[in-house]
Amino acid sequence: MKERNPDEYREISIPPGEFRFEGCDNRLRTLLGSCVAITMWHPIKKLGGMCHFLLPTRTQEGKSLPDPRYGDEAFDLMERAANKHLCELKEFEYKLFGGASLLPPGTSLSRIAVGHRNIEMARGLLEKASLKIVSEDVGGACARTVVLDNWNGDVWVRTTQASTADPLIDQELYLSV
Repeated sequence: MKERNPDEYREISIPPGEFRFEGCDNRLRTLLGSCVAITMWHPIKKLGGMCHFLLPTRTQEGKSLPDPRYGDEAFDLMERAANKHLCELKEFEYKLFGGASLLPPGTSLSRIAVGHRNIEMARGLLEKASLKIVSEDVGGACARTVVLDNWNGDVWVRTTQASTADPLIDQELYLSV
């Protein structure tokens, strides 16, 4: 049985290139385009986290601390957060979101396929660690608002579709995944 919403909770917005790991009285929210978010939630301890990474990996050597702008380094931060709370990665549920292709086909930047590369990085990281993705909403040509409720592990997705009639039509569609 899912737990009800707490009477009071703190909503935390996660900007691009950030990672947060919080307790049960928190809701984590982010807005995605070609970026990818991985959510992790511990069903017993009611802990959860979300990363919002922009690129799969660094192309140049940088500072020694992990940088959550990059998928591989964001995943490292997720593992560190789990360890800090005396949890193993396999104890969490994982969900994957984003990786849209929002640029018109044929443009020079659309050929880079950042969204697709981000999705492949996220799937690869979880697969390499033998972690199962329990749900995902990836790809396509829509922006997504993603909300993780840490008190019960629900993730809600709101999509915004591109259309020829309207520049952006807000679908007002929340999917629990």
